Amino acid sequence: MTSASTADGYVGRARETAFLDEVLDRICDGHGRVVRLDGEPGMGKTVLLDIMAAGAGARGITVLRTRGTESEQHLSFAALHRLLQPLLARVDDLPPGQRSALRGVFGLDVGTRIPDRFVVGLAVLELAADAASRSALLLVVDDRQWLDSSTLDIVEFVGQRLDDLPIGVVFAQREPDELIRDESARLHVTGLDDESATRIVQERFAALRESEVLRMVELSEGNPLALRELTPSDVRSYNAARSQLRSTPRLSRRLQDAFGARARDLPDAARRSCLVAALQDSDQVVHTVTAATMHAEGEFPVDDVAAHLDLAQAAGVLVVDESTVRFRHPLVRAAVIAQSTTTERRRAHEALAAAMPDQPARQACHRAIALVRADEAEAAALDDLAEGCQAEGSVVLAHTLFGHAARLSEKPADRNHRLLRLAELAFQMGRYAEVRERVESLRSGDLHPADRARLVLLEMAFDDGVPEGADAVRRFVDSAVNAIDVGQGGLAAGLLVVAARNTYWGATAELLGPEIGDAATRLGATDEEQLLGLIVSAFLTPFGSGRQVMETIRAVDPAALDDEVVALLSQAGFVIGDFKRSLELAGAASVGLRRDGRLGFLAAALVLQSFSALYLGQWDVMLTASEEAERLAAETRQPVWWACARLARANLGGLRGGRTEPEEIAAEVEGVAAATSNAALMNGVQLSRGFTALGTGDPAAACAELSRMFDRDDGAFQMPQSAWAIDYYLEAASTAGEMDRARASLAEMERLVAPTPAPGILRAMSLARLYAADARHIDQRYAECSAVASTAWHRARRDLFYGSWLRRHRQSVHARPLLRSAASTFESLGARSWADRAHHELVAAGARRIVQGRPEAWSLLSAQELQVARLAAQGLTNRDIGARLYLSHRTVSSHLYRLYPKLGITSRTQLHLVLDVDAETG
Repeated sequence: MTSASTADGYVGRARETAFLDEVLDRICDGHGRVVRLDGEPGMGKTVLLDIMAAGAGARGITVLRTRGTESEQHLSFAALHRLLQPLLARVDDLPPGQRSALRGVFGLDVGTRIPDRFVVGLAVLELAADAASRSALLLVVDDRQWLDSSTLDIVEFVGQRLDDLPIGVVFAQREPDELIRDESARLHVTGLDDESATRIVQERFAALRESEVLRMVELSEGNPLALRELTPSDVRSYNAARSQLRSTPRLSRRLQDAFGARARDLPDAARRSCLVAALQDSDQVVHTVTAATMHAEGEFPVDDVAAHLDLAQAAGVLVVDESTVRFRHPLVRAAVIAQSTTTERRRAHEALAAAMPDQPARQACHRAIALVRADEAEAAALDDLAEGCQAEGSVVLAHTLFGHAARLSEKPADRNHRLLRLAELAFQMGRYAEVRERVESLRSGDLHPADRARLVLLEMAFDDGVPEGADAVRRFVDSAVNAIDVGQGGLAAGLLVVAARNTYWGATAELLGPEIGDAATRLGATDEEQLLGLIVSAFLTPFGSGRQVMETIRAVDPAALDDEVVALLSQAGFVIGDFKRSLELAGAASVGLRRDGRLGFLAAALVLQSFSALYLGQWDVMLTASEEAERLAAETRQPVWWACARLARANLGGLRGGRTEPEEIAAEVEGVAAATSNAALMNGVQLSRGFTALGTGDPAAACAELSRMFDRDDGAFQMPQSAWAIDYYLEAASTAGEMDRARASLAEMERLVAPTPAPGILRAMSLARLYAADARHIDQRYAECSAVASTAWHRARRDLFYGSWLRRHRQSVHARPLLRSAASTFESLGARSWADRAHHELVAAGARRIVQGRPEAWSLLSAQELQVARLAAQGLTNRDIGARLYLSHRTVSSHLYRLYPKLGITSRTQLHLVLDVDAETG
């Protein structure tokens, strides 16, 4: 097997090539891998990619390559098209939806609506997975920092789904990715050691004196590009100028100056042609030649321009082939631009605009750059082009056009409207730092009334779950009122939902609720405004509005509504305590959100499924939903929803008797809660800690943790979430013998929840009353508890407590069937602590301990295996399952292959025999 380190005889890179060899070996073994090479310009990242590609070829790995370029950053999917070019002949083998998505973004199907990036990502994943089934695959991406955002999104999407696929992705980039914590996935490329650097200089300049060699090595700082490009004359020029410099310039500046000297030595006509190439927004040589001819104003014909480009190539400035022109290094391009005058750059942009009449958006960009004065007519034309680009999915180009339009605006309000559109597009592209900067600058600017409301909505868009404080919420309310006044009722309703949800996260509904509620009364009578107004009521007064919200959400047809509205209705159902309907609505919303690839909203919907399933005792649903929510929230960079999903996993682990992982997750989430001042999240941390203590058989510790949820002076107090935990608090207190304080909390809760008929509240309260009952009332409380809408988890806890009481009061005959039923349920769920208590009571009641049966099938599988198995049991094909879960169908196949032995079966036709497939929640 050929080692990458032998390729090209590369000097001084044993550590780096050993790392790359190991990556290639893992890919050949069928383990997907994503690695990143980072380092300053000229450190040899591209050469290392060449070495890795050669090593991959020697192993029989198919290599696909692309690179980002500054000039193409606004061209959506440009780099992706280059990357996938060898595979495009197989696009027609994809399922219809994926085929249409990929053909649409590459312009192969005219008029196709540009789909969401995640749908495109799934199509690329399937295309790559099919190619990898023939031979392992390596995707090489150079200059990641200049990739168009569409390509970057897709390649990152694929990279996060490479388990069980023989596919590697390697990025080269200048700056390290701060979000990458796994050091094994990162290779920091540094300068060469002095010995290797000396060897390179001596090979280039055998006649140099030792002192001159040492000086070149010193000036190069180990940078391979400098070692291979700087000449003795560059060193002498630098030494001569050094005495006039107050500080030593960075190496990249010295290299740029060295490259710039080569460009300066070219004839003026050739230098102007290089400037056109440097300002060109593609690498097509025909555009450069045409524009350079126009830039020369007839001074010389096309053939002369081609000759000038040849001169530049000979000088080491450009690399030109039949169809493309590019600079030898980005520093060369920077040097060419730096040497030009403002007038020369303006004329070059005018020429580029004239050279591409068939590409109106790009033409408009160059024309706008060439303009030096405000021009509202030109700005309005750019607006229209930008809106069209956004509709086609070219978000980066739309962003660029709005930026030019803003610069050319004559009126401040119009300029700020375009800057707001710029910020909205930046949010879509995940450029959160830019969003924050623009929001800050626009906050005090002159804005149209509707724009003022949109600005406030944008402020909250990337901080969902991060309470903004009373002043911010009042700003949302004021903006909503202004939106109502200008006839923007839908926008106003959305703002009020954001404001109300903000009070929920921050537990400030009692303070700010009246102001939000008053504004909501001014909403119009449209169905959308009324539904959103009801959601506002759910967040503000979950107990008082519980009946109305429950009646509405149970009557609504989710198929007739936008999926985001359905997800909001699911939140309303969750907040009031109608967990069954919340689970149904979240599931319905998830179907459409998956289909359209709106994975950011899908993560939130899955969190709702997780916690609704928790309170319903449907732990299989909770397991799968929380795992997927955590993955998607991380992928879409939503820290609060990620923390919620993590907490759901900790809850399940704690209830089933785990300690270490639930405690670690709780501490981790507590940090997020503290950093964001999120009271709802802090409340959830205490619930998780209470579950862990109960699950490990420590009721006193559980009582201490859960009691904080009911202390109004504690940062973990939050309504309505505390109400859903009242039964667990009373359960812990009854076992720990600390009932006085718990009964006081129950009495307060009785008063608060009295108006609501929400089933989740009724179940929690009925159990809490049972745990608090004295001997005179316990039979009545048990009857009342049995009368409410029940779940298996609720019934088992009810029967364990009442059966234990009967046993202690010498009614063992009546106790045994209750205890036996409870023990069986706890065993099947894997609730170890509760099962042990039930067995202990059962033996004490004179019965034999029940034989521990095989755990429920779902508990034997990982979350993703369970998700795959349930969908397969429903009859979905591997491709259908992959499309549903945004996985490759080959990954689905691998999951099925591994889970059959765990379940004691041999094929998918037997899955329904071991899994309880619930079509309502599945």
